[in-house]
Amino acid sequence: MPYRKLRNALIVTLCGWSLTACSHTSNPSRITYPSDMFICKDAPDAAKVGTDNDLSVFVAELFGAHEDCKSKLNKAGEVVNGPDK
Repeated sequence: MPYRKLRNALIVTLCGWSLTACSHTSNPSRITYPSDMFICKDAPDAAKVGTDNDLSVFVAELFGAHEDCKSKLNKAGEVVNGPDK
């Protein structure tokens, strides 16, 4: 008979622990990014290319716009995934 009370108390305690373990939820903190991280340089206008000199300026400006976005994307990746080793 005394074992029945002990068993019931143990069952109630274990059920209580299991219910409290599942009820706790934590909200992870949100990461806020600077707004300029989402603004890249504009791509140059290809319609203005008329000469070889214009083409070389276009390619240089296009490369600059690409590098700007690539560097911002890499920074965002470091925040999310951690720095490269």
